[in-house]
Amino acid sequence: QRLFSANENMPQAFCLINGGLVYTRLEDLFTTMCRTTTSSHSSSSLSLLPERGDTEVDPGTWLCELALWCRWVTRGDAECVKPGELLCLKVQELASVMMFHPDVAMVAHDYSNTLCNHIRRSKLYTSDLRQLMDI
Repeated sequence: QRLFSANENMPQAFCLINGGLVYTRLEDLFTTMCRTTTSSHSSSSLSLLPERGDTEVDPGTWLCELALWCRWVTRGDAECVKPGELLCLKVQELASVMMFHPDVAMVAHDYSNTLCNHIRRSKLYTSDLRQLMDI
């Protein structure tokens, strides 16, 4: 079962508690499509394309964590491959809780602005998985 697909607006972050997820970056999805298309044309063009890079997601790993701090559009696909539990933290619900804690909300707001500006200015590689990011 697919958790999310590439290029979706994501209003929440996820943490895998247990079970199995596989994540595939958009670049790897594109490579797979190119392999399928070029295989009928020329076998030599296949050697220029890297293998599709599925990443097995370990329990305790956050997906779309940047959605908590920035407007986030997913960079790949995540698919459940084994039954398990997944924590879902919705941005709107987090913001609602923050309203009751203005000091924490101010720190979170400053962190969000700083992080998003840093990513924008430095053009860091971002991903739905922290382990694949430059941050």
